[in-house]
Amino acid sequence: MNKSLIGVSVVLVIGVLGVFAFNSQKKEVVMPDPEKAMERVVATTTEQYVFFSPEALAAAVDKRRVLFFYAEWCPTCAPADKDFQANASKLPADVVVVRVNHNDDNTDAAEKALAKEYGVTYQHTYVQIDAAGKKVATWNGGKLAELLENIK
Repeated sequence: MNKSLIGVSVVLVIGVLGVFAFNSQKKEVVMPDPEKAMERVVATTTEQYVFFSPEALAAAVDKRRVLFFYAEWCPTCAPADKDFQANASKLPADVVVVRVNHNDDNTDAAEKALAKEYGVTYQHTYVQIDAAGKKVATWNGGKLAELLENIK
C-alpha cells in the first residue's frame, strides 16, 4: 500500500513538473499594431514632424525646434499626434516638431535626459528650443493651432 501511494505521488509530481515545463516554454507572440506602425511611418516621413533621435534633433538645428513630449498611453497626446501628422505641411517652413517619448515603454535614456534638462514632469508638454538648445518657450496641451499660437 505504501508502494502504491509513493508510486502515485511520483507520477503526480512528474506530471505537474511536466505541465510546468511545457507551459514555461510557450512564448507569447505579440504582433505589432498595424495602425500604430503606419502612424510611425507617416510621422517619420514628414520633414517637419519627426520622432526623436539625437540625429533628427541635430539635423533641425537651423530651424525653430519644438519638443513634443508624448506618451503612448496619453489620451490627449494621441489626438495631437494625429493632428501633427495630418497637418505637418501647415507648419511654417522653419519649424520642426520633434516627438519625444515621455514615461512610456518606448522612452530611452536620451529622451529621459531631455525631459530632465528642460524640467518636463508630464506628457503633452511642449518645449521650444533654440540652435544652442536653450529653452525659448514652454506650454502644455494643444494641437497644431496652439503650437502656432505659442511658438516664438
